[in-house]
Amino acid sequence: MTKVPKKLFYKTQIDPRTIGKPTRKIGYKGVLRVDYFDTKVQLDLESLADLVYNQLQSMNGPEV
Repeated sequence: MTKVPKKLFYKTQIDPRTIGKPTRKIGYKGVLRVDYFDTKVQLDLESLADLVYNQLQSMNGPEV
């Protein structure tokens, strides 16, 4: 879809602190980490994350 070559991706990592521990938060799906060495893209992603967070917060209340 994005045509980003697979060789530019890091291998998936599991946080060793969480191995064997049950998730406490219902519906928790994990963490997405994006490494991209471009400040404009970083700022765009941060703005997008803020928009999504604020939208979820307005729909679900301050618990998000």
